[in-house]
Amino acid sequence: MGQSVFSVTEAIRRVNRVLDRQVRHVAVRGELSGVKRASSGHIYFRLKDDDGVLDAAFFRHRAAQLGYPLRDGIEVICRGPLTIFAPQGRIQMVVEDLELVGVGALAIAFERLMSRLAQEGLFNPEHKKPLPDFPRRIALITSPTGAALRDLLHVLQRRNPSCSILIAACQVQGRGASSQIVDRIQAVNAYDDVDLIILGRGGGSIEDLWAFNEEKVARAIYASRIPILTGIGHETDFTISDFVSDKRAPTPSAAAEIAVTEEAEWREQIQEFEMRLTLAVRRIHQEQVLMLQSLRGMLRPPQRHLLQQRRKLESFQKQLEQGVRGRLQQENQRRKQLQHQLETYDPRTRLARYQQHNVALAHRLRHLMERLQQQQRHRLAQLAQRLNDLSPLAVLERGYALAYKEDQRLLRDASEAKVGETLTIRLQKGSVQTRVESTDPEPS
Repeated sequence: MGQSVFSVTEAIRRVNRVLDRQVRHVAVRGELSGVKRASSGHIYFRLKDDDGVLDAAFFRHRAAQLGYPLRDGIEVICRGPLTIFAPQGRIQMVVEDLELVGVGALAIAFERLMSRLAQEGLFNPEHKKPLPDFPRRIALITSPTGAALRDLLHVLQRRNPSCSILIAACQVQGRGASSQIVDRIQAVNAYDDVDLIILGRGGGSIEDLWAFNEEKVARAIYASRIPILTGIGHETDFTISDFVSDKRAPTPSAAAEIAVTEEAEWREQIQEFEMRLTLAVRRIHQEQVLMLQSLRGMLRPPQRHLLQQRRKLESFQKQLEQGVRGRLQQENQRRKQLQHQLETYDPRTRLARYQQHNVALAHRLRHLMERLQQQQRHRLAQLAQRLNDLSPLAVLERGYALAYKEDQRLLRDASEAKVGETLTIRLQKGSVQTRVESTDPEPS
């Protein structure tokens, strides 16, 4: 019977104090579910695993520092205190720090870097360099022990054995792989005789291919003066390097197919070009022979042509003299017109007119100002008289007084006064205070 009885609110408050003393901050790992952003900027979601669900609140001042969007399905580690949310009576975590876990973190990092590089223009088509039609030397940047190198060499040797190959071996996954890739791209660019770079590796998980999603690799590809063809992973694998490169192939073998034309094929093309060139030369030769024969038939003694040209020259000379004389007359007439206009618009004459106009305007302005002042004085006198007529002080001049209660309210009825209350009596000049001895209210 002596047990204390608490209200629900007090019971929850006591439990929260126990949680704050004994649990304080915890770290909870789980998958995001039901992510909602309120209009206030707060983010609410649930952390869940196979056997449990925990409500969580990520308040605006913390969420604003996150830098990437949250969505359902991302695995995270949340840190913060546990508390009971009184309106619903459920345990809730107040998230103070949030960290992405595993593939979810890589996916977010991929999206953020893709967005930033796209805004900078690294993926724009106008920056793509064309691949050479017949590369004489190709540099292969890949792992020296991977299947990608064997596939590349096999296809290149089969399609064009005369093409020279430079192998720039490097690590293509794990710690330090991205730095080695950048180093090999820059080193190959120092060669003068390399026409094409193939950057490739076999398939793998997103973690295995992550070196090709590094920002420094993307910028090294973008800065390369030599065209870069990528063949990374399988057909469904896309890396940031693929978007920056000058061309993407779905696999390393496909990259080799794109890079070189098969020797038999380009030999056939050369033979076709030779045949077309021979036919074109023959046709041009025939056309030139026919044109020469036509010109020989048109050729005449030059004396007659010179006489015609001399007559044309004399005719042009007469036309020129007539034109010059007519133009001089027009210019003289225009000069006289301009001189007349100049005299008409002499600035001294116009200045004198403007001065007279200004004097007239000044006189009119003074007259209007004086008239306006008189009107305003008359209106001010009328308003002052009207104000004086409406002033309660004018009533006091006739011997009346105003009585105010202690709270400065105007006393209008004797029934509002109380015996013993002090009243302030306002007269025309000054005021007096009096105490109420008795009241005589008018019967209603």
